[in-house]
Amino acid sequence: MGTGAIDSNLSTSEQLNLRYQALQHQFIASAKAVQIGHNIDSENKIGCTAYQTYPKTRNQSDVRAAQLQDKPNMFFADVQVCGKYPEYLNRCFKENGIELSMDPEYEVEIKKGTVDYSGFSCYMSTVTSDASKVEKTSGNFAMGELNPYLEASDWGWPIDPVGLRVTLNEYRNHYRVPLFIVENGLGALDEITDVYGHIDENGSSVRKRLARKMATTDKIGKNIRLSVQFQSF
Repeated sequence: MGTGAIDSNLSTSEQLNLRYQALQHQFIASAKAVQIGHNIDSENKIGCTAYQTYPKTRNQSDVRAAQLQDKPNMFFADVQVCGKYPEYLNRCFKENGIELSMDPEYEVEIKKGTVDYSGFSCYMSTVTSDASKVEKTSGNFAMGELNPYLEASDWGWPIDPVGLRVTLNEYRNHYRVPLFIVENGLGALDEITDVYGHIDENGSSVRKRLARKMATTDKIGKNIRLSVQFQSF
């Protein structure tokens, strides 16, 4: 679940409290690590990561569903960049009876140990809707609904180069810190042939890629979903 908490024998309420408490310990550890890194070298730059989704349609219920999906995905960076819990999360805690134990000194630590940048990986994108029965797609620890406007790779991951720019703009406007693209690219079944090119004896690759249309697949990967939903987490 991304927290390290072992809680399958607990009630939903107990799970929520334990998992968010575990996340709080991670935030405190992150803040302390940032401060240590800066003390070692004031030029050190330390960051965190986030993830975002699209609404499936412009229907207000889908837009709201995507917004609700983004909040638990982005609150990690909200805390680490801003140095405090966002108001929507405090409301979530109250509505779900979550009571965290945190000394005032740790609140100060989180505020003092904010990161220098926000990083993210961009391999694919997903959409979110208010519908309960939808076609899913997954990849690299992220799962969501299949975007009907995008083609897919051999692995079933939606190909979304424009999504990289969308994410850059959204994160920049939201966090107001430098951004770092941690990982980005497209996995494919590569074959070296006379048509595509060759690898010479020095190991340098000469490759001419031909444009080909990727078939959309409805296979669902069995990756673990690291994003946290308020309703189930």
